[in-house]
Amino acid sequence: MVLYSAMLAVTMIHFGLLFKFGNPDWKPLAVAYLGLFLFGGCFVSVGLFISSLTKNQIVAGAATFGVFLLLWVVDWIGQSLGPTGESLTKYLSMTEHLDDFVKGVIDTKHLVYYLSVITFGLFLTVKSVDSERWRG
Repeated sequence: MVLYSAMLAVTMIHFGLLFKFGNPDWKPLAVAYLGLFLFGGCFVSVGLFISSLTKNQIVAGAATFGVFLLLWVVDWIGQSLGPTGESLTKYLSMTEHLDDFVKGVIDTKHLVYYLSVITFGLFLTVKSVDSERWRG
């Protein structure tokens, strides 16, 4: 997470230039950065879990890419499932939860989603690594 935070911190240069030459409202920009931080945290935690399942980095990278691609397009798949399937897949879609953050709106539903995915991904990673340690 530190590397991802450092990557986001580098973009603060643009944030500073925006304030030097303009007068934007800082709250929506801060909320958008919070959304990007949580979005990336989900990617990192799920990627760590998938990486802990295999010893091959190529397989872990391809599986992680596949899972994230599925979480991105699950909203499109849900449009053909009817109203119940659409509401379920809309909730599972990571990008759907990012939309309000980008607009500058903090909704607790989205915070709970991102924090739950991060916590669950890290919990599964710890259990996977612990399981591997006990196997020898």
